[in-house]
Parts: sequence; C-alpha cells; structure tokens
Amino acid sequence: QMSLLQKESIKIIAETAGVNNLSDEVASALAADVEYRIREITQEAIKFMRRSKREILTTDDINSALRLRNVEALYGHSSTDPIKFRRVMGTSDLFFVADKELDFNEVINAPLPPCPRDVSLSAHWMAIEGVQPAIRQNPTPSEITTSLNPPNKKQKINPTENAPAITNTTTNN
Repeated sequence: QMSLLQKESIKIIAETAGVNNLSDEVASALAADVEYRIREITQEAIKFMRRSKREILTTDDINSALRLRNVEALYGHSSTDPIKFRRVMGTSDLFFVADKELDFNEVINAPLPPCPRDVSLSAHWMAIEGVQPAIRQNPTPSEITTSLNPPNKKQKINPTENAPAITNTTTNN
C-alpha cells in the first residue's frame, strides 16, 4: 500500500526525536499509520465544521476532533482568520505561508507591555447566619436600594425605604 506520507519524512522526524537508524519497513508502517490518523482527525474536524454551519475549517475544529480522540490540543495555533497559502513559483504542489517581515530594531526598541498584576485572593463573610455584616467588602444599604430600584428623575432616593435590615450581632461565649 502506497502512502502519501513518505518514509523518508518519517525517518527525518524520527531522527529529530532522537530515534536513529529507523528501518524502511518500520518507517513505511509508521507513514501509513500516521496518514490514517491524520485522515481520521481531519474527518472528525470536518464534521465539527459542518455542524457549526461553516465552510472554513478552523483550528478549533481540529482541537475539538483531537479532544474527541483524547489527544492533547494544538498550542499556539488559534486564529479566527483562515491561513492563506501561496504556491511556490515553478511548482504544482508546493505551498507556503507568507509571514510578515519584522524589522529587528523596531522589535527591540518597542516599548515593553505593562506588567501583569499579581493574582490576589481575599475572602470575607457575605452573611453570617442570614445577617449581612456592615464591612467594606459588602454593599451599603443605599447601594442595595439603588441597584434594586434605579432612581427616576422625579423620584427621590430614600435609603431606608425597602432596604434590607442589616444588624450586627456578636455573641460572647
């Protein structure tokens, strides 16, 4: 059986992974298996694309098909825009993705993005035995009234009207 994926390509990939002296039979068998798995993932991805009523296959479709097969998703390849391939001049079946050329000096001299803020976590009691304590993390009675009943231009705000009672109860044992 002839595979579209060449055994020489499998040998090169094996060498980059540290596997040297891969036999021709093993490389041919791996090429056929890899091609089968790629076709399987592609067919599942096309199903996701069609069910999403789209005509362009996206990396999200591929990732969904990989998750369906319990395979780790692709990292670094998420784009809403389709990739535009260009044909290499003088060939019929060789394509490439044209990358934007960057000036190295512009990249180096560009201002740094702002540092992300550290993650912080704080906890407080929203209510103790059904009573909301009057602490700065909890909203005040006027904020509660304003959020429940937005004021009209003609209506005056009365913070004590329809506000839930906030009592501070402490027990000494």
